[in-house]
Amino acid sequence: MVSKLPQEFRRYQRNRQQLRYIFKETRRTLDFIHHEGFFPE
Repeated sequence: MVSKLPQEFRRYQRNRQQLRYIFKETRRTLDFIHHEGFFPE
């Protein structure tokens, strides 16, 4: 179990980075849509 710990940390870090990237891109895209007025309120 302990021997797999470094591998699990790398996997966690990779997944964390991917989720952060997806979150940033989603937020940037939604901000763009909001500022361009594609969906008027």
